[in-house]
Amino acid sequence: MLRIPNKLSRNETINTGFGAKSLQTDTRIFDKNGKPNIQKKGLAFFERYSVYHSIVELSWTKFYLILFFFYFIVNLIFACIYFSLGTESLNTNYKTINLWDFFIECYFFSSQTLTTVGYGHLSPNNFWASLIASIEAIIGVLGLAVATSLLYSKFIRPKSFIKFSNNILITPHKENNALMFRMAPFKNTQLSESEVFLSMVLKVEENGIFVNKYFRLDTEISKISSFILSWTVVHPINENSPIFGFTKEDLINSKMELIIYLKSFDDKYGNNVVKNHSYISDDLVWGAKFKPMFMADESNNITVLDFDLLNDYDEISF
Repeated sequence: MLRIPNKLSRNETINTGFGAKSLQTDTRIFDKNGKPNIQKKGLAFFERYSVYHSIVELSWTKFYLILFFFYFIVNLIFACIYFSLGTESLNTNYKTINLWDFFIECYFFSSQTLTTVGYGHLSPNNFWASLIASIEAIIGVLGLAVATSLLYSKFIRPKSFIKFSNNILITPHKENNALMFRMAPFKNTQLSESEVFLSMVLKVEENGIFVNKYFRLDTEISKISSFILSWTVVHPINENSPIFGFTKEDLINSKMELIIYLKSFDDKYGNNVVKNHSYISDDLVWGAKFKPMFMADESNNITVLDFDLLNDYDEISF
């Protein structure tokens, strides 16, 4: 940990809302994917988690798996109920039917009732079977409405498709050094009016207590009108930088964390999209510069953005 807070006295800290006390000095504030690295306790399960937000944030694969799982389970439950009512509760075209075949017929009857398809192969034959079928039908209608709304929410939810370089680099830049990282949009989106904000967390010792210090980092370019190629964000390490004069060991010992907040306008969504990202000391490469990742194609008519080069850099000495 840094025991030399005088290096930071020239800079004003910012209030991020994360707090200053550092009880676990190796804990990062944001995960690599930009989500807060926070666990909430003292609340019931459904007070900690929003079902809607949790489902909307799921991947498409998990989303469809959950839909099919609930569809199967609900049909299985109602099939068991129909089966328990017995063969006399349902009209069937079969004169004789064994128990296993009857259960399969009950399952498909449940599926037809739940989806309101109603082929008519089976039908209720008494009050209790009709009551269960009517309950299942309303559950199916409501369930379809919920599934459709969640599907729609996932489609229209603004999301930024941005890839970040694996590392942040310290490299000679103009008269001093600079800290830089690279990012690029990887979908067929068109982002404009993109703004980036950088905050750095340093853990220092003050009066025998380790505390977090938060600093806003200036960038050479903080806003671009069109974000369609790669963007190398550069923070000049000059007299106005909180890490001016820091050595590689200082940055490592400070348990540095760089927090990125990116906001862009996506013309397809017609709305702003945001993206958070985080780097820690382990991601730091001292003495390197990024290789170019876009170039003209063979015909010299199209610009090629090569994501295989997103993380590539050359080591340099200084």
